[in-house]
Amino acid sequence: MAAPQSQRSESRADVAICVGGGNDPLAEYAAALTLCTENGKSVANFICNDTLACFPGTIHHGATLHPDKWVYWKSIRERNGYPMPERLWAHRSYDDFTNWTKDWQGSSGLFLVKIARELGYTHIVLCGIPMTEDGLHFERRQHWTSAPGFRKGWARVQGALRPFVRSMSGWTAEHFGRPDSEWLASDIPDPFPMKTNHSGVSA
Repeated sequence: MAAPQSQRSESRADVAICVGGGNDPLAEYAAALTLCTENGKSVANFICNDTLACFPGTIHHGATLHPDKWVYWKSIRERNGYPMPERLWAHRSYDDFTNWTKDWQGSSGLFLVKIARELGYTHIVLCGIPMTEDGLHFERRQHWTSAPGFRKGWARVQGALRPFVRSMSGWTAEHFGRPDSEWLASDIPDPFPMKTNHSGVSA
């Protein structure tokens, strides 16, 4: 697959595309990017965990709840000649990480969404974040038995996120809907914008 590219550097872009590791995340990303491009929308790429190693394009925001693994993912990006993330997020302050914010306990996919909301994004598309047991990891091809537990984190904030989030597959697509041209063109009110949350954080 050719290296996916965003439309312009995140200043802020029109749409945040959040990419996890379930199903076929790069294929879902390509489909989401095409939809955004066809509708004249620029995107910012939010990438987490193992996908940090293999995503060949610009990463505007990288994030993980496993910061000890970043050195390994970074080495793969360096070996492949991929650019380093412009910003790198964890759930507390760590060396080599530029930003941090409290985790919502819904897996790294929800962590990406939280970051995007804190940055003011009102259009957020999930790729490779099905949150299902049968949404096999794109590399390990294993069932994710922890998915039901992590969905509880999503359930706690689902109502607040519903206007802003759409998904390409799985449980998240069923609960938030799939992105389409009408949603991308909509002006979504954001009367209570979020701020970065550093309170009550534990590693």
